[in-house]
Amino acid sequence: MPRRDEGSLLVCVPHWVTKLTLVLSVVLSLVTAPALARPLRVVSLNLCSDQLLMALADRDQIASLSFFAADPRFSLITDQIEGLPLNHGLAEEVLALRPDLVITGNYTARYAVQHIKALNIPIVELAPAQDFDQIAARLLTVGQAIGQTGRAQALVTRMQARLEEVDRINVQQPLRVLSFASGGATIGAPSLFNAVVTRAGHSNLPATELGMGSWGQIGLEGIIQLQPDFVLLEGLRQEHNSLTRNLMQHRAIRKLLATDKMRLAPVDGRLWSCGGPHTVEAVAAFKSLGANQ
Repeated sequence: MPRRDEGSLLVCVPHWVTKLTLVLSVVLSLVTAPALARPLRVVSLNLCSDQLLMALADRDQIASLSFFAADPRFSLITDQIEGLPLNHGLAEEVLALRPDLVITGNYTARYAVQHIKALNIPIVELAPAQDFDQIAARLLTVGQAIGQTGRAQALVTRMQARLEEVDRINVQQPLRVLSFASGGATIGAPSLFNAVVTRAGHSNLPATELGMGSWGQIGLEGIIQLQPDFVLLEGLRQEHNSLTRNLMQHRAIRKLLATDKMRLAPVDGRLWSCGGPHTVEAVAAFKSLGANQ
């Protein structure tokens, strides 16, 4: 039984009252807080915005990143985030962080985003970048939103300089490339993967030979028919036992791999799953495959 202190009344507070109190406290803090030129409690709900925020913000500006930031299967920043709070995109946990800015993807945590907008908390929603111009635009958008415009402009300049450097790498043999992920998913165009492959001077087969849009599926017969020079297994680690990886052990596929008619591309898919300055290194990696033929 809860203890009743002398001179006090025992009150059982319903859960909805606790939530309402939290919402009201957030609203009051936003109304009474002075206007800030540079947000000081930025919350990111999406891995792509996590990585942009880490590249641009002062560390003490970051109130929280998404839990994907700590997952090495997807994240490039696992070694940079120690001590930073992580969130799961839930409305209650975001509001408890008292953010003065939220950054997310335009498909992420829609229920939480709805509540954030209802409270007039500033929010930046980013569509996935599909080429390097869009990566630059996302960097500048986030930089302006967090008061780090100069840092964003400098990062864009360095990215473009590195891209020009990579463009000068000679490719002796254009390659035919296929991305293959869980469930037989593959990537066509428009997409950042397509932009990376074509920038490296190669062909993304689902786009060039199948006319596929941004996403689609391909099975064993499709892979054998296309016979790509390189297959990139997206997000499929050697230790993961999946139907997709088992498919790559099919005797027809193993025969192609054994004769070097088809090879697995040693390129890290995290470099383009979220667009950023690091995506240039995916172009460099694909260029090196063509240069070594």
